[in-house]
Amino acid sequence: MEVNSQREETLDSLRRLQQETSDLKRQRLDKEEEIERFKVLLQAQEQRNAEQLVTVDKYHAVVASHEAEMRQIQMLLECEREEAARKMAELQDVFLAAQKSMEQRLEQYRYSYEDLRSWICLREDEKTKEAERARRHYLEEQVRKQQAQMERLQDESTACQLRATNAEGQVRQREMQILNLQESVAKAQQERDGWLTRLDKVLPDVEHASMAREDALMQYENIRHRTEVFEQVKASLERQLTQAKMEIQRLVAAMQRQTADASTQVVLSLNDSQVQTDLSYQCRQTTCRAIGGAAIDSTP
Repeated sequence: MEVNSQREETLDSLRRLQQETSDLKRQRLDKEEEIERFKVLLQAQEQRNAEQLVTVDKYHAVVASHEAEMRQIQMLLECEREEAARKMAELQDVFLAAQKSMEQRLEQYRYSYEDLRSWICLREDEKTKEAERARRHYLEEQVRKQQAQMERLQDESTACQLRATNAEGQVRQREMQILNLQESVAKAQQERDGWLTRLDKVLPDVEHASMAREDALMQYENIRHRTEVFEQVKASLERQLTQAKMEIQRLVAAMQRQTADASTQVVLSLNDSQVQTDLSYQCRQTTCRAIGGAAIDSTP
């Protein structure tokens, strides 16, 4: 009866251990599924972060190239503006010098003409008048030539003024282009600030995701360690169960002895004494073995 009770207790403990084993396996499967889900989420988050970093790098490259182009355009515009201002100043100087020289020559011709007229009025001789008339004709021709030259110079100055006006218009157009480019640069800078703000918002999520990944890995390591410990405990319990089954089989075999009916003539000699019989010796030996097996099983 004691062996049967021990056997039942061992079987109950084995069933409990199997139930706990199945529960632990189910928990391990649940944790592994959760870890796989966390890994998938982490990979998706890392992919999104990589795409955002690539987009930010492209934006930085575009902004750098745009700033380089803007600097080149500003340098070209400054050079063209200086060249236009220099040409305008030269044309104005040439025009003022030509105008001054023509005014001086006109004054000289006017004085000469007045002198000639006064001299013609004083001369009464016909020959002298003819000569004076020829000289006057010559002087008028000179005056007409000078007037034509003056008109040509005025036309040239007008053309210079038109060219200067065109140059100023081009400069104003270039300034408008510069303003438009500056507006586009300001918009690009606003977009860059927006992307940087979005990046600053995304970075805490990435850090939280990395922390969650570390926690999941730690949980996975703990579960794996507990699973290994459980496997070791399970193996030791299975060994103990095997030993207990072998001990039970041995005890059952020892208890099942063959008996036979026999008759003998017995002479009884009754004396009070303490004698150790074979049955008591077997019971004591069985009890010692059971106690020794229980002590061995209890050791880790």
